[in-house]
Amino acid sequence: MTEAEIKDLAERVLRPELEAFGLEEIVVHEDRDDPSDPVLFVDALLKPGSPPLGGEISANAHRALSRGLLQAGERRFPYFRVRHPDEEASERDMSPGVH
Repeated sequence: MTEAEIKDLAERVLRPELEAFGLEEIVVHEDRDDPSDPVLFVDALLKPGSPPLGGEISANAHRALSRGLLQAGERRFPYFRVRHPDEEASERDMSPGVH
């Protein structure tokens, strides 16, 4: 599958799972764990001010994504991450040398 096909599938699968939690965008890119192991990276970007997302919700979304990709014939492992801009800003604020 191409990145565009994977993003389209991820939108169809993840939007119902994460819409209520402020899903803004899905970003997909292909890479490798090592030279012989191609993988996918799928990030669900939430809107600023979105409510916290529990681990069970994230795990359910990852399972739905994995299931959808397998059913479409994709065999690369999808690393899945939910990115919350408020948490990322907080982490940057706590970094040494950032004030």
